[in-house]
Amino acid sequence: MSTGGAFSRWAARGFGPALLPIIPPNVALTVSSKVPPSQRGKVPGLRTGRGEWHGYIGRHGKQATSADHATWDAMGAGVGIQCGRWIAVDIDVLDERTAALLAALAVEMLGSGAVRIGRAPKRVLLYAAASGEAIAKRRFAFRLPGDDTPHAVEILGEGQFFVCEGVHPGTGRPYAWPEGQPLAFDLVEVTAEQIDAYLAAVAVAVGELGGEVVQRATAAVGTGRHEVDQAGLRAPSAELLLEAAPHVPNTGGYDDWIAGIAAWKGAATGLLEDDGETLAREWTERWTGEGAGGGGHIDFDDKWARVLPPFAAGWPQLERMARAAGWYGGVQAEFAPIVAQMREQAEAAARTGRFGRLQLRTAADAADAPPRRYIVKPLLGEGELSVWWGAPKTGKSFLALRIAWCIALGRDDLWDFRVKRPRRVLYVAAEGESGFRGRIGALTRELGSPGDRLRYLAQPVTIGPPGEDLQDLTTAALAMGAELIVVDTLARTFGAGDENTAQDMGRFVANLDRLRAETGAHVLVIHHGRKDGGDLRGSGALAGAADLVVKVEKGTTRAEPSTATIEAAKDDADGRALAFRLRSIDRSGGGRRRQRDLDLHRGTFGGASVRDNEGSEDCRGGAGRSR
Repeated sequence: MSTGGAFSRWAARGFGPALLPIIPPNVALTVSSKVPPSQRGKVPGLRTGRGEWHGYIGRHGKQATSADHATWDAMGAGVGIQCGRWIAVDIDVLDERTAALLAALAVEMLGSGAVRIGRAPKRVLLYAAASGEAIAKRRFAFRLPGDDTPHAVEILGEGQFFVCEGVHPGTGRPYAWPEGQPLAFDLVEVTAEQIDAYLAAVAVAVGELGGEVVQRATAAVGTGRHEVDQAGLRAPSAELLLEAAPHVPNTGGYDDWIAGIAAWKGAATGLLEDDGETLAREWTERWTGEGAGGGGHIDFDDKWARVLPPFAAGWPQLERMARAAGWYGGVQAEFAPIVAQMREQAEAAARTGRFGRLQLRTAADAADAPPRRYIVKPLLGEGELSVWWGAPKTGKSFLALRIAWCIALGRDDLWDFRVKRPRRVLYVAAEGESGFRGRIGALTRELGSPGDRLRYLAQPVTIGPPGEDLQDLTTAALAMGAELIVVDTLARTFGAGDENTAQDMGRFVANLDRLRAETGAHVLVIHHGRKDGGDLRGSGALAGAADLVVKVEKGTTRAEPSTATIEAAKDDADGRALAFRLRSIDRSGGGRRRQRDLDLHRGTFGGASVRDNEGSEDCRGGAGRSR
């Protein structure tokens, strides 16, 4: 993992907690992402393990950590800075003379701010908020003589952000800091009073240039909007707002249109870099009501610029309109996740020709398709799901840990399967650390240590609904670059649901799918069977979703080996029984403490014979593998 990337550099310059990952321009978005392509390079987002991007839910107020920085550096994200402690004066002016004048005015009245250039002559001057100052966003918009282009000076404060490093989506060139990237503690501090005085001076300068003011920085008074909870008008997340946007109808009259664009700004301010202007413009283009088309009296830029805080409308109005039109996204109703999954599957089928496990392909598709990639060939595929199950006390966890250990070491010793190189493994030992610690000691003594290539969590982890630990688990896996994630066991990670119902099991599987999609790792789940050993415990939805299902059974006699039988394999042969033996080994050197371990039968495991203490059975001999 890189320790010297863009996020690390900006953190070293004092901006660490305020950093955000920005979706780069022109990257692929996930099938389920609601981020419009036009917003790439402008909004926060995260990259999945498959290289696709989606919006960053819950980023508002995020305090980034060094682990976040390392993860985002590895993703190749652009770098954003949350405002509030840092204040950005955004001179959104394309006229070179005017932009230079307003920048000089800022230096004169506020001090020398650090300058960032994206699309010149536009620029951002960066300052710090003085101690105790809470500076909200302000905006001053205007037009110049003979130019219908709207220009603006924006003060980005509490709830806003700006891009400090990455590629500008309009120019295709990197953002530049002509005087060098700033140090946080070197930034000039400003107050709200200074900001207001600067914007008043901007208004005078624009007037002297013969310009027309279309928005003033001070909010209107006497409208009753000050009594509206402004935080309650903002959408819960940018992702949810972007998802709802296409479903908000625009079929009313002129007054409804005016109220609608105000609601878009109230809902998006602080969540999207352009405060929802793109969404409001697209919504306007869908207008089919009385007055649609403008007729010469509709000026979107003018009306948008005149919408000032505090707002009277926002997310509640947009959500109500979208739901009345049939949108159910974001609802935590009983069947919403299943319906959402069905919708995504239907959309994917329409685009790709995939119907469940059936994929319609042409001969050309077959020739161009990338080969399937394995962690253990031909057993565990990259980014896939496998389920290893059996009755209690059959050695499931011993077997899974031994497999994980060999993968972390890169040992080509798993029966006759191939492990081409060492991989990073995250083992979720949700049943506790006491016994697990002993197994680690035994494996280290016999096979050697995999170092930091194998890391584990020895505590309860909730992956099933409500999935309270799913995001943290995903972040941990991404941070360490895990290519195999072992979940030991399903019961200890399932959560409060009922594993016997297809609905709750389907939600658990959906969260496993999300974990696989965002990390690109193979997820190996250990699950209990019924006590009689006849079948998996709980709903069959889990086995139906798995790429590989393996049944673990204990030998019926002391001489007979245990087996792991491949019951179902997505693209490989099934029906094969892989033999292994459980044994006890001395891990103290004094004959007092003993730990169970196992051998995988293809002769000996690891090429070394380990003798047990007197009175225990050495299980390296005996039956070989069976098919």
